[in-house]
Amino acid sequence: MLIAASLRQQTQTVEQHLAKHLDMDAFYRFWAIEGLLGFWDGYSGNRNNFFCYLNPENEKLYFLPWGADSLFTNESLVHDMRGKPKSVKTFGAIASRLWSTKNGRQRYASTIKQILDQHWHEGALLSEADRLSKMLAPHVHSEQRRFDRKLDQIKRFIKNRRQEVTQELNLE
Repeated sequence: MLIAASLRQQTQTVEQHLAKHLDMDAFYRFWAIEGLLGFWDGYSGNRNNFFCYLNPENEKLYFLPWGADSLFTNESLVHDMRGKPKSVKTFGAIASRLWSTKNGRQRYASTIKQILDQHWHEGALLSEADRLSKMLAPHVHSEQRRFDRKLDQIKRFIKNRRQEVTQELNLE
């Protein structure tokens, strides 16, 4: 709450003020990954399923994801996201305030582009989904057809995500 109240301070840029309390590079990565994965029930999408860690070595806060069971979707089940790119979640106060600045939007976009370029390998992700499916298939009851539908949805999400995010954020 103290961070949210102090975001209104006008003597410094938002990022300069937040950087006193937060590792900004780590926060942008955390936020961008939530958006890239479509994690609507995390910090930036619902102010839920996260922890904050105060690193005693640098006295900075770090956000840690938790309870990532609401991934791989472009829709939020709790908030109306109309008017914003689907890959940007801004329900958390810090994410919202940063997105309201030109520099925040640019830094978010460059962070997500870096993650896409360095870590988002569709072939490897799809292979892992297939590997897990084969491993789990013998343990899924035949009446649990939802498993196959959900897996197909996840695979479509993985296949299409790079193009969707690139178009939304003009990352060309």
